[in-house]
Amino acid sequence: MVKSFNNNKGVALLTVMLIMGAVMIIMNIIIYAVTQEKLAANRYNDSKEAFYVAEAAADYASAKWNYYITQVVREGNPELPAPDVLNGINNHYFSVLNSSKGELLDALKRDLGTSDIKIEYSYDNSNTLYNVHSEPENTPRILVINIEAEYNGIIYPYKIFLDYCNHGKATSRKGNITN
Repeated sequence: MVKSFNNNKGVALLTVMLIMGAVMIIMNIIIYAVTQEKLAANRYNDSKEAFYVAEAAADYASAKWNYYITQVVREGNPELPAPDVLNGINNHYFSVLNSSKGELLDALKRDLGTSDIKIEYSYDNSNTLYNVHSEPENTPRILVINIEAEYNGIIYPYKIFLDYCNHGKATSRKGNITN
């Protein structure tokens, strides 16, 4: 005896389950792609913020530099060392910069609404800032400050070049400048 399979009651259920399975797979792929795109956008925004933190740190160092040179050279502040004794890693400006960066960090944390911000200044001791007695008066002395700005775990390296001539002109160049 041969049975006939003319009963189509289960085909609709099977078709709906296959379509639901395919839709669920497609939805999972879309959710994964959107999640990855969101993470990439957050990393990009964090790296942009790290750059802005580095810019702020460089601007702060430049402002401190101009104020410092004004105090030392132009106004002859007796509490600060003379320009010809500011050589080396322990120079007074660098210690002033490092000791006062807390006010910059506090302002950035308040403005950006996060406490995950760090700024590190380091001195590039391959350059001599002052050699007053052996060079002409208009020869610039360069102090290179390396900056590592961190925002939400993203570190952005930066440099600022602080120039000084004996006649009192102080300038600064910032960024990832090679020379």
